[in-house]
Amino acid sequence: MAQGKATSIEKDLLESLTNEFSDTQISRKLEVSVSTVFLWRKKYGIQSFTEKTRNRQNRSSGRVLMPGEGTPHKDINSIESTYFKDIDCATKAYFLGLIASDGSLHAGADKYLSIELKDPDCCVLEKLASELQSNSKLVIYTRRDKNNTRYGRLRVYNRTLVSHLKLLGITSNTTKNQAFWSLPESLRLHYLRGLMDGDGCIKTETKTLYFGSCSRSLIAVWDKWVSERLKVSCSITQKTLKSGKTFYTITFGGKPKEVLTWLYENNSVSIPRKRQEALRWLNG
Repeated sequence: MAQGKATSIEKDLLESLTNEFSDTQISRKLEVSVSTVFLWRKKYGIQSFTEKTRNRQNRSSGRVLMPGEGTPHKDINSIESTYFKDIDCATKAYFLGLIASDGSLHAGADKYLSIELKDPDCCVLEKLASELQSNSKLVIYTRRDKNNTRYGRLRVYNRTLVSHLKLLGITSNTTKNQAFWSLPESLRLHYLRGLMDGDGCIKTETKTLYFGSCSRSLIAVWDKWVSERLKVSCSITQKTLKSGKTFYTITFGGKPKEVLTWLYENNSVSIPRKRQEALRWLNG
């Protein structure tokens, strides 16, 4: 049978299969869509495996899950679910900026936030998981590139969290994330520090400071807020990447130390390596 093609399923066969398998597993065995299995069950008045046994099938392994096993639905009123509902403190502003530069949303059947950073910078993601009071764990892995680079990835499966982050400008594509402009002035530096920690460059030896992104919106928020706060005339350049995307870079009009002082001298959370490099520049 072709996947998704309208077809019929014999009643006796379907009755037998539901004694052992979930609708998803049956759809794979018969090579039809899950909705086809569901519709024919309802037509025949056949109960699902869960309805018959009061147990569930694990979607990935097929193991029968007894009552109370498996991952429970997330509490919509939990800290994890509501953390980004209101950006009302420095730490939330910082993590929103970090997610805007390096995070993305998965909006398929499993809705989750995904964010990854190179090791050891990814240590800050453990702080994010702690802030969310999440059971999600930081996963360290080696990417198959010429340097075998180690990364840390945090995925938080939570539909409510995803819906709130969408309203704050986060998308399924990191390069299309939008700036969150509705922040009080007192929180703007924390948001910008999150952006800098994600996609910024600080090099003391060469006195290099810039932020780079394919998101024109994130570049624009830097331009406006730094110009207003520090009276700095920012410079924006752009180039076309091999992928065809436009990459923007913003520098800070000959006043990098003022920008670094504002962002890193007194802060609640940041990537240690970035902060150490900033302070080395400022104290040099």
